[in-house]
Amino acid sequence: MAANESSDAGNRRQVQHASFTIERVYDASPAQVFAAFASADAKARWFAGTPGQWREQVRELDFRVGGHERLVGLWSSGTVSAFDARYHDIVQDQRIVYSYGMHIDDRRISVSLATLEFSSEGNGTRLILTEQGAFLDGYDDAGSRERGTNDLLDALGAALRQARTSHQQRKEQSMKLNTYLTFNDQCAAAFKFYAHVLGGKIAMMQTHGDSPIAAQTPPERHASILHARLEVDGDVVLMGSDAPPQFRTKPEGFSVSIQVDTIADAERIFGALAEGGTVKMPIQETFWAARFGMCIDRFETPWMVNCDRKS
Repeated sequence: MAANESSDAGNRRQVQHASFTIERVYDASPAQVFAAFASADAKARWFAGTPGQWREQVRELDFRVGGHERLVGLWSSGTVSAFDARYHDIVQDQRIVYSYGMHIDDRRISVSLATLEFSSEGNGTRLILTEQGAFLDGYDDAGSRERGTNDLLDALGAALRQARTSHQQRKEQSMKLNTYLTFNDQCAAAFKFYAHVLGGKIAMMQTHGDSPIAAQTPPERHASILHARLEVDGDVVLMGSDAPPQFRTKPEGFSVSIQVDTIADAERIFGALAEGGTVKMPIQETFWAARFGMCIDRFETPWMVNCDRKS
């Protein structure tokens, strides 16, 4: 740690510099870990002061390049802490770069630049957090910023585990209904697109030419998809195939319905599905939902995206 001194209106002012890097591996996908930073609802589950010692007063999050985040809380000692951040670079599911200032009551104690990097590791995610901080005018951090950041990343891990447990509980049912879609030789492209948008994986993609019925299939249909299965968090979400022209009809009278937990996820998924397609109802707040929208995607599949209001 080095100290730089300057003069401000005749008063000696001091800046102390410190940096640290923390790495964690979480049992969740990069999209899930990234969403825990990008969504106000998800971030509120872990980014906060010590329970029982801190009470939230202000929470704002505008997650976009140039957007602002603010969190203000009152500690049991009567001290007010404030976190004010600005986002400079965002790469979906890969990187977040932001700067932030910390205040204790009316005193600015530090200004920092932080980078979050997300990468796949096995079935989970490696998160690397790097921070460079300037501690102002005699404030002695003594390593508390790094310890506090470690505590917050512990809380993030607990929130991700709780989300996974809740998901597993929802999965415990004896019967499941799945949507089966048919396409006009666009099944492979559609399922790769859905896997990217929904953060899932293609568990099966078999062509007619690679199937036991290849000999009975006209050569021109060997590259078409006989069966595809898409899974998100181990659940079968969609199945589909390329139907022969005589059996394929345009999708009508139904919609594939997606239920998400956060407004950020609702807006992101709807925007991706609607791109190149047709918006039937723009994503918006309704009397029953924090966000709801309807669209038909570029592959002619109709969708409804819903995020319930929080009770």
